[in-house]
Amino acid sequence: MNRRQNGVLVVAGVVVLVGAPVLFIVTQEPWLGLDLAGGLRITLLADIESLDPDEHQDWEQGAAQEVIRILEERAQAGLGVQEATVFRKGEDRFVVELPGFTDEQDARDLLRSSGRVDFYWARTVTTFRDDGVTLLRQGRYDHLIITDADEEQVDVFYRRGSADPIVEKSAEWDRMIESWEKILDGEHLAKATPRLDPISSTGDHLINLQFDGEGTRIMGLWGRRVLNRNEWLVAIIDQEIITFARVMRGNLFSRGQSQLTGQFTAKEAKYTANLLNAGTIPVDLSIEDTSRVHPTIGKILFAGAIAFAVVVGVLYLLLGDRKK
Repeated sequence: MNRRQNGVLVVAGVVVLVGAPVLFIVTQEPWLGLDLAGGLRITLLADIESLDPDEHQDWEQGAAQEVIRILEERAQAGLGVQEATVFRKGEDRFVVELPGFTDEQDARDLLRSSGRVDFYWARTVTTFRDDGVTLLRQGRYDHLIITDADEEQVDVFYRRGSADPIVEKSAEWDRMIESWEKILDGEHLAKATPRLDPISSTGDHLINLQFDGEGTRIMGLWGRRVLNRNEWLVAIIDQEIITFARVMRGNLFSRGQSQLTGQFTAKEAKYTANLLNAGTIPVDLSIEDTSRVHPTIGKILFAGAIAFAVVVGVLYLLLGDRKK
């Protein structure tokens, strides 16, 4: 084999050695941190001052680590950021890094949520018979379903005698919820499953809920109390009404199941189900800081650096052989 042929083989070898890692890096989805992909860094503050002595002891013995697990699962399943990292900073802060993620509002809303769905009996809201006209109980509050500007049906509440809708999360809104009877805490939720609403003509989704044994027992007892009375069952997450629905006639909740129905899109149903399945944060979280991080090393630059290292290695081997 002559020198020219040797040179061709050397060039081909360099192309293979350099091209293979570059092609792999450019075409694959490597594990990229904020330095490589950019993204969001969010710091959350835990309200541990509100914990009693026993809860504070639990916080140090494992509850804080559970918060890290829940935040990681929310970021990965809820936001789709598989490269998300979560670490504790001091006693009461958690830092969440979301490489490649830019929707700040979605991240803030998901991460700071308690993830706890509680069920209430809206016993102070007016109820009617199935005809929707015959009054069963005159409540302190009235409820209407209206169509908003986006052609979506929304629940609207009024204080009896007032023509002004109650503003969500206002003082009157909080008083209304406080007047209802809590039936079940979110800790008894075993599983949430999103699915297409079989009776929807517009492609709406709902969320099937399965309660644990104790939750099934509690819901069964309540179902017998309100059997065939057209009462209202409400699901609430962080003072936001997710579902406000009439209990169907004959429903005793004997299977420990219920549904969240709220004209969810497929994305919203999956988002809410993931939030519930990740678990309940045992302490209130607030956003202390949110910052956008720009990549300091681009993907191509990263690939080029490896390519350069491969070339240097090949040249070193060639020159070393020539000296011999």
